[in-house]
Amino acid sequence: MSRYADLLPFNINESVVSYFSRLAAALDYNNAREFGNDTRVDFNGLIRGNDQALESFADLLECHPKMLARGAVVRSDVDKTRLIAGNRLLGSQMSQSPLRFCPHCVVTDEENLQGRRGHRSFGRLTWLVDAIRTCPLHQTKLVALPGPNSPLFRYDYAAHLEKGLPSLSALVADAAPMKQDTLEKYIASRICGKPETDDSLEEFPLYVIIRISELSGVVARHGVKASLDDLQDAERSTAAGLGFDALSAGESDYTRFIRNIARRSAQTSRIYGGGALFGALYRTLLQATKDRAYDPFRKILRGVAIQELPIGSANSIFGKVDKRQVHSVYTASREFGVDERLLKKLIARSELVDDEVTARPPNQICLNAQRMEEFVSELVGSVEVPKARTSVGANRMQFEAIVRGKFLVPLSGPDPGDRVMRGPAIKRRFRSSDVEAFLDRLSKLPTKAVPENMCDMETACRKAGCSFMEALKLTLNGDIKAISFATNAQGIAAILLDPVELKAKTSLSDHGCLTLKQTAMSLPAKHETLRALIDSGYLKSVTRRNPRKRFAQTLIEPEELERFKREYVSAWEIAQIRRSAIRNVRRDMAPALPAFDPQVVRGLFYRRSEITL
Repeated sequence: MSRYADLLPFNINESVVSYFSRLAAALDYNNAREFGNDTRVDFNGLIRGNDQALESFADLLECHPKMLARGAVVRSDVDKTRLIAGNRLLGSQMSQSPLRFCPHCVVTDEENLQGRRGHRSFGRLTWLVDAIRTCPLHQTKLVALPGPNSPLFRYDYAAHLEKGLPSLSALVADAAPMKQDTLEKYIASRICGKPETDDSLEEFPLYVIIRISELSGVVARHGVKASLDDLQDAERSTAAGLGFDALSAGESDYTRFIRNIARRSAQTSRIYGGGALFGALYRTLLQATKDRAYDPFRKILRGVAIQELPIGSANSIFGKVDKRQVHSVYTASREFGVDERLLKKLIARSELVDDEVTARPPNQICLNAQRMEEFVSELVGSVEVPKARTSVGANRMQFEAIVRGKFLVPLSGPDPGDRVMRGPAIKRRFRSSDVEAFLDRLSKLPTKAVPENMCDMETACRKAGCSFMEALKLTLNGDIKAISFATNAQGIAAILLDPVELKAKTSLSDHGCLTLKQTAMSLPAKHETLRALIDSGYLKSVTRRNPRKRFAQTLIEPEELERFKREYVSAWEIAQIRRSAIRNVRRDMAPALPAFDPQVVRGLFYRRSEITL
């Protein structure tokens, strides 16, 4: 090495431009370009990483050009990229002017490094990368220091630093604390040749890692409308670290990270497109379509969008979509020509989605494409209640009974009599295939000769005193033997039954109890008195169904009536036995008192054990 190396050593992680600038300042040159003119080293060539300039500088230092190559930033005029320590970056990702540095490192360099005093501080290669905003040693934010106004001083590290020396103490005192994010650590390890992660990211150029990490983190943390330029350094650093953590975790974890972004964006987007889903990340990948290094990430975004969102052949996300995987209510209504509001209501009534989802707009209510197509096909092939009722030949009450009995199940909608209805009000619809199957079941019922007393089901039920549901179940189960069909009707209206047989099949066994009228005659007592005795608990009643009409009745068991008559006797019966007027019974029975308060039971009764007849 020449005397220049003795004057100032070339540090590890130092840029060639910084070293040349420091040498010029140490030799009392006004700027690095003047030093270059005297030594025939093209300073502008060093800035571009020109091989000839590096060789000239190496000759000046009496060393091999490879020693300087590790600190060179090589510019490409073809794709406008920069090659730094073997890693390719975009020009927009480099920050060479104004000077960015750590004031703590400037002080530390001057105290600890070798070489001429006042010129020991050097410019790190990592300070040139815009994504690195933090000094890893001092955990403070890098300071941007504008240089002299003259173009002669552009990229001149020593000249910039000399201008800032008077304020160095203040810069040290005011240095803002800032934690190094994981992306910064990774960039530094790549540039310094000490990768700290697995080899999964080594296949990607460094500029791709930086761009994807930053944009992914920004969209995930700040939404699709945010951009890098809108963020402060601390916010940008946090977002970049978030994106890099997802990226470095592997393809599956990064895909999950992108899927969460898409799902969140889908909840607020009115129209689904790449920009609306992934913001600046999508736009950047779209603009760089010729750069194949981004292809794996375009593939991930495209796959997530197709799997999660209602995107079909009419949409494009990094190319036309071949096959739809998700349908929304909006897209399905347009594709299949069904009413959007009706489809939304029917899905709201189903168990396919929860209440939170059904509250969203139609374009955000999504189902698997195949399931949605099946659902729409059922809807297209369905009929509303009036047409279904006409088809099965039933009146309104009969049709509701058929639905309650599950002989016909609505495609979607509330069951008859359901007071707690889920979702918005909706007209019930029935599958045409279900209606046809029900009619086919009726038509296959075995028929008998038509007796003279046969009549339609409504009339037969009325004569037999049974419900339509009872008659229908007996008929479909084959318990009714005499069945025939009218030729001028269809479905339920065509079925003819024998009311005598129907009554025999539906009548209940006799309960053996006495009606209130029979009980009142047996006591004897007025009806009001009998009701008062029952209500007061003196005479116990039971509830049984009428054997013929099947309505619930209040009845008295014979045993209970006999018990009551053994214990009590009415004033009317006493008067009959004594052959006296009823008005004289109370006087004749004194001093015995009535068994019950006459004002309560509206009658006069005595205990048999307390009187003499």
